[in-house]
This record gives sequence, structure tokens and C-alpha cells, in this order.
Amino acid sequence: MKGESVSTEALLLSTLHYGDTSLIVRWLSPGGGRFSTIARGAHNPHSPFAGSLDLFFLCDVQYIAARGSTSPSGGSPLHLLKEVHVLEPHVELRRDYSVLMTAHYFTALVEAMTEPESPLEEDYALLLKALQYLTTHPASLRLVERFELRLLTLHGMAPAPGQSPDDVLLSSHVDVPQGRVELMPLLRQAAEERERARKEAPPPAEG
Repeated sequence: MKGESVSTEALLLSTLHYGDTSLIVRWLSPGGGRFSTIARGAHNPHSPFAGSLDLFFLCDVQYIAARGSTSPSGGSPLHLLKEVHVLEPHVELRRDYSVLMTAHYFTALVEAMTEPESPLEEDYALLLKALQYLTTHPASLRLVERFELRLLTLHGMAPAPGQSPDDVLLSSHVDVPQGRVELMPLLRQAAEERERARKEAPPPAEG
């Protein structure tokens, strides 16, 4: 596979500046799993990648498989990105801070719980479904708990009776993303405000 052209559908998980003009881009695809590419010259004004490499973008990606080079952060090979066609930018994820934070947490948790360069069909389907849900629904504690539960179950870490996903994550080997520390109080506060508004709302007028 080294040196060959590979095409796949993929979700953009994160980016990292590399040098003055290039970008390391981390992706999640169903067949190729989690992989990294280098987009050379991505910051140049006339780059073919302009406007195509942003968080949560669903894309058709073409890259040249690496010949042994690795990502600066270590681990997975660093493939050469050749073409990107945006299928769905998921711009609605930026409409609200709690929604954006939840999307960030979901992608970071998938990165933390998976190994690079191995098929991740179910992880991919779960993350894509969660991001699509967030484009039209508010973020909530229940949504986060359901996502964590499903992801833990996929990786053989389903909570025992009486345990919550929170219990399992915080006592496991998983490097839980720091964003969770800010996200959970934010969602709890939002839930309390919704409940307060519901209780204070006037009763419906009688017909």
C-alpha cells in the first residue's frame, strides 16, 4: 500500500500547524480508521485546500500512502494529502458554544480510545451520527452519557450494573480529554436553567 493513492470518505478530527505553510490533519474513516495526513502549503493563499480543512468536515479524501514517515506527535504514519472534496461541513455545530464543546469532546474521546490505521466502522458510524444529531439538537448530559456508553461498549468496557460511563472512564486507562472537565458543568447548568424555565412558565391558557 505504501506509495499508492488511497481514496476514502473521512471525518476531520483535528489539525496541527506544521512549519510556516503546512498542516497536519487527523482523520477518521470507516475502513482505514484513524489516520494522519500532511497538507503541504495548506496556508498558502492559493492552496487547493483553502476552505476545505476545518473541524468536523465530512470529506472525500485522496492521499498517497506514507513510506515510513510518522506524525510529529508520534504513532501513525504521515500520509501525503492530495485532494479533498467537502461533502458536509456541519456548520451548525458552531451555532452554540455547548454544542461546539460537545462535538470537540466526542471527536477527542474517539481519538483517545482508538488505535491508528485499523478499521473503525462502528466508531465512525457512531461519531458521524452524533455530530449529525448535534446539528439539529441541543447538547445535553443525556446525549454525552449515551455516546460514552456506546463507545465504551464498542471497546469492551461496558459499565457493570450500578456503574455509569463516568465511573468507567475516570477509573480506566483512557486518557480522558480535558475538555470534559469544562463541558460537564456547562451542560449541568444548561439543564438546570431549562428546568427552571419550565417551572416558571405560565400554564397554558384554557380554551
